[in-house]
Amino acid sequence: MQRSHKEMFDDVWNWAGKIRTVELNFGVKAYLVSTELRKLVDDLNFWHKNKNFDVVEIAARLHHRAVVIHPFINGNGRWSRMLANIYLKQNSLTPTKWNEDLLAKENVHRGDYIRALKQADNGDYAPLIKLQSNLTNPDTLYGKVAKLAIEEGLASESETKDLLDSID
Repeated sequence: MQRSHKEMFDDVWNWAGKIRTVELNFGVKAYLVSTELRKLVDDLNFWHKNKNFDVVEIAARLHHRAVVIHPFINGNGRWSRMLANIYLKQNSLTPTKWNEDLLAKENVHRGDYIRALKQADNGDYAPLIKLQSNLTNPDTLYGKVAKLAIEEGLASESETKDLLDSID
């Protein structure tokens, strides 16, 4: 996991890939980062092996936990989204097309992302799963249902989009 952060940000920060040793306003205590990352890897292996959740939900949970742990000084969101996408790809699903501009501080849609993470903090993963699914991705459950509804004449594309947008 550290290597992936280093590969992503080595040309940006000289500390890329190094576990933080300082306390931040968010994330676990610095002394717990390595332990929590190990727990995350163990949980990921357990979820995958036992199929506790579908692949998209596992990716969303991986994404969330990596953000919560916040193992690096910076780049944790991008890194956690990349981890989730690697997991999706390893399981033959199309990676989520996160629009990093959408998540920039000045973008009004960033609030949806932050709210989804906060709801996951409280155990409600549905909004984050919805975002992780990317809704238009034909490899996701939502995407498959939408495509089938359109093909069967049960809904138009705009009706399907409106319905998917209303899912909380």
